[in-house]
Amino acid sequence: MKFAKLSTCVALSILGATFAYTSSTQAHRTSSSLTSVVWIASDKNFEVTHRLHLHDVQQALRNVIADPSTTAFDPEGQAELILYMEETFSFQSPSGQLELTPLGAEVEGDYVYVYQEASVKEIPPSITIQDLTFHDIYPEQENQVNIEYQGTVTSLVFNASDDKAKSAKFSE
Repeated sequence: MKFAKLSTCVALSILGATFAYTSSTQAHRTSSSLTSVVWIASDKNFEVTHRLHLHDVQQALRNVIADPSTTAFDPEGQAELILYMEETFSFQSPSGQLELTPLGAEVEGDYVYVYQEASVKEIPPSITIQDLTFHDIYPEQENQVNIEYQGTVTSLVFNASDDKAKSAKFSE
């Protein structure tokens, strides 16, 4: 009887350890970003805020974008990240490319925020966006762009298998 109880305890311990190991190895966070594009009618501009995971930014700065000693906490690292975002995030209206002016970057908790804006004379009928951020670094990277206009939010999702430019239309 003691042997049966001991065998059951050992079996349950092994099963529990296996489950704990499997759960922890499958708990890896996927690489993703969230960008908000907000129309500010009073200023006649779009405010663009990119929210990136700090870990992803640190790895990208060390391995691809900049010098291995560069971090997201350094002004140089933030400048490199802003330049990278200018290359991988595009924004246009039917009349052509909209110039994004960099406003800065900051680290807050587990995220890095990159701020940009695009001034226009009037709201275009639509905008087209392509977000390739970190697609060259992380094959599983998924980027969501939320476009806010007059209380309506349109979401666009970009990943490695579907990274073509996408459009959002505005209606008065």
